[in-house]
Amino acid sequence: FEFFFGALYLFTINTVFIALSSVAVSQILKFPIITIVEENQKRRINRIISGVIMLVFIPSIYFGYQLVQKEQFIDNANRYIKNISVVEENYLLKSEINPDTKQITLIYGGVTINKKQKEEIVKKAKSFALNNAKINIEQGLAFDKMTKANNELDNLHNEIYKLNLKLQ
Repeated sequence: FEFFFGALYLFTINTVFIALSSVAVSQILKFPIITIVEENQKRRINRIISGVIMLVFIPSIYFGYQLVQKEQFIDNANRYIKNISVVEENYLLKSEINPDTKQITLIYGGVTINKKQKEEIVKKAKSFALNNAKINIEQGLAFDKMTKANNELDNLHNEIYKLNLKLQ
């Protein structure tokens, strides 16, 4: 339905402004008026035409403003993401920007990101005019956790080997 109503609205805008431009061209070229219209009827027709133009024009201003705001948010978010792609041994693996909810999701890989680093990343958003953006920071791949797990695994292997030697 969203696409259907969007296409219908675009069709309506095109129809109204094509008709308006044809009337303007007719008046500029001074085409003769075939029928004579009374002044009251002429005013009523002009009011109807003005009303239709306003009904079409005002929503297009609103939608255009929303589109500009979304594009500006996306542009600011992309500049912000480029600035924070590397943070103290952490590398940005993936980012998602949602201009409708003003949300940015960042997924980092590297060492585990602590609370202070997350706060610094969020604080930097203010310098890119992203004051009301919600920033989600997630840890994708943490090498220090893998190293700890590998060390524990090596220690267990060593213990098993020592116990095996004692049993023999």
